[in-house]
Amino acid sequence: MAHKPPKNDLERLENVIEGLMDVDDAERPTLEDVHADAKKHGIDFEKWGEQIRAKANVVMEAERRIREEETAKQRERAEARLRARPAEPIRARAEQLAIMRELLQQARPEQVSAHFHKFEQATDEDLARMVGELRHLIEESGGKKS
Repeated sequence: MAHKPPKNDLERLENVIEGLMDVDDAERPTLEDVHADAKKHGIDFEKWGEQIRAKANVVMEAERRIREEETAKQRERAEARLRARPAEPIRARAEQLAIMRELLQQARPEQVSAHFHKFEQATDEDLARMVGELRHLIEESGGKKS
């Protein structure tokens, strides 16, 4: 008999149970016999599969929360490093724009979030903040794009 991959969790579970049974292929009961015997002994494969899925969902949710917490911690650490940096010196707007253009050339595409794209319309204060943030991102990643 050719091996066919299971179509769903129930078939997967049935394959495991059949694989664990200690019988020769000639003595192997039919799937209907396995279901009848399981039912006689109070075993419900559907319910068992639901319980296994529920346990797996609990574990996956816990792992997701851990990943989110770690991401939040990393973001907080990065924000703390950014806040700890000295403020950009006050410069003429033309000089700030030139610095921002130069930094945009150095930055990797994934570092240039949407708010950096409209830097020319930013206030002088926001522009200085953007220069500082982008400079920080570039320095944190080890320098210029490759």
